[in-house]
Amino acid sequence: EVKESEEDDTLYSSLKGLEPLVRWAQLKGKMFTPAAAEFGFTSYPKGLLLTGVPGCGKTMAAKIIAEEWGMTLHRVNPDDITSKVVGGNEENMRKLLKKLERTAPSICFVDEAEKLFSQMKTEVQSAATQAIDSTESMLLQFMEENTEPVFFIFTANDMEKMSPAIIDRFEGRFFVDLPDEFAREEIISLMLYERKKAHLGLDSSALAKGSAGFTGRDIRGAIDEAMMVAFGQERQLTQEDLLKTFADVKPTSVVHEQRIKEMRALVAEGK
Repeated sequence: EVKESEEDDTLYSSLKGLEPLVRWAQLKGKMFTPAAAEFGFTSYPKGLLLTGVPGCGKTMAAKIIAEEWGMTLHRVNPDDITSKVVGGNEENMRKLLKKLERTAPSICFVDEAEKLFSQMKTEVQSAATQAIDSTESMLLQFMEENTEPVFFIFTANDMEKMSPAIIDRFEGRFFVDLPDEFAREEIISLMLYERKKAHLGLDSSALAKGSAGFTGRDIRGAIDEAMMVAFGQERQLTQEDLLKTFADVKPTSVVHEQRIKEMRALVAEGK
C-alpha cells in the first residue's frame, strides 16, 4: 500500500533509486565546511558528471544537491556560451567563471554538456572547433586553479562526445540507469502522496510491477494521465486507471532501447 510518507528531513530522500549518488553527495557536501579545511583538506571538490537514461532524475539531483549544500545554483544552457561572433565563446565563458567566483559558494549546472564540449571527430581545425577547444581550456584551467568554493555539475546523454580531459576533471562520475522495481515502488508512493492520493490504499507494489522499464518521468506522466481521466469523469482515481495507463505508455526504455544498451556496455567496460 501507499505509505503516508516516511520522509526524513532531507531533500535527498526524494532521489529514489540513486542511493550511491546520495551517499557521495552527502560526503562531498561536508568538504565545503570550515571543519574540512581545519581537518587538513587543501581544496574544494570540483565537479560531478551524470550520464545515463533520459528522465531518470539527473536534473532533479543537481537541484537537490545545490539546495542541500546551501549553494547558489546557476543553470547554464550550452546556447548561453556558444556564439557566432569570433571570440564570443571565450568571452561568454570568462563572464560565467567570474560570476561563479563572485557568487561563491556556487554550483554551475550544465544540462547536456556534450553540446558545449563536443569531442571533434575531424582533424580539420575550423574556427568553431578552435573556439570550443579554447573554451574547454579555460574551464579546465579554472577547475585546476580556482580557490573559491565553485562546483560544476554536468549531465551528458552522450558521453562519447565529451573530451577525456573534461571527463577526468570530475571526481564524481555516475551512470543513472532505469529504476528497479523497489525504486519504482518508492517513486510511485511518493508521487501519489504528493498528489493527495495516499489515502486511497492503492497497491504500489502491483503498480511497480506494471511499470517495468519506466523512468521516473514516464511514471509521473502516466500517473498524471490517469488522474486526468478520473478527474474528467468526476470520480476518484483507481488502481485500474493507473494499470491501464501504464499498459498504454511506450516507456523510454523501449523508445531508446538501443542507446541504453550502448550506454550500459560502456559502463560494463569501465568507461
